[in-house]
Amino acid sequence: MPTVVDDGAVVPITVTALLSDACEIRVLVDVNPVPLALHASIPKGTDAFVSTRIRMSASGTVYAAVRTNAGWFFNAQHAQVSTGGCR
Repeated sequence: MPTVVDDGAVVPITVTALLSDACEIRVLVDVNPVPLALHASIPKGTDAFVSTRIRMSASGTVYAAVRTNAGWFFNAQHAQVSTGGCR
């Protein structure tokens, strides 16, 4: 995802997990009224890949979480938003 976003209503995000047993992807935005922006189930035998656009109410951190049989794996990135997308 970009680190600087002009419009918080259309923030592009891509999550790719190179873990063979990934079964779930979640994207959370810490500044949104409802933090869960995406919840995707990954069918067995498919690539763990999601590309979409999310909303951000203001500048903040976006967390990507991938669930496997071994537990959860996380990554985070801060994004500076010029115009908030949640009303």
